[in-house]
Amino acid sequence: MGETAVQDCGIGGNDWTYDGDGQSSLTNALAEAIADHEGVEHMNLDFSLYSSVDAEALETLLDSVSETEVCVRFRVANVVVSLRSEADDEVSIGVADADQ
Repeated sequence: MGETAVQDCGIGGNDWTYDGDGQSSLTNALAEAIADHEGVEHMNLDFSLYSSVDAEALETLLDSVSETEVCVRFRVANVVVSLRSEADDEVSIGVADADQ
């Protein structure tokens, strides 16, 4: 996915793709994207993603819309995360500093 998917959700920043292929959960993909943006290993994040985001609800929302693109934005610690579902079951993950 390119920068356009992130900009459509209203923020700039780095862009990752989660394809739901069963190798990783959306929560792990979010943690890895945030950690990559912060320049640390995902195990070294200084907050708990589970206490900040209901990942199961996000997965349910994104899985329930197959023909419509959905964009969700939220703030976690010092970053803003955007998720954009794609028609091909991929989810674009955008991460930007919260002060952008």
